[in-house]
Amino acid sequence: MKIRNIFKLRRTINSSDFMKNLQHQSLPKLEHKTHWVKISEEEYWSMTETLEIISDTELMEHLRKSMEDIKAGRTVPLEEILKD
Repeated sequence: MKIRNIFKLRRTINSSDFMKNLQHQSLPKLEHKTHWVKISEEEYWSMTETLEIISDTELMEHLRKSMEDIKAGRTVPLEEILKD
């Protein structure tokens, strides 16, 4: 499974340029036809998980704070955790 940078994905989705481009793009209008997009099952589940994560505001806040802790060096070595 590909790991996506959810913060970058969220910024992209929330950017006004992304939304403007999305609004201006349209599929050709064909009557009585269905349009399909084919992706792998793995990609489908990856997208589903990403959407679930970025829609959970509490989880996103926790992830943001965790990233700040890592950048600031506020971590505990794995060996110390496993020792208990």
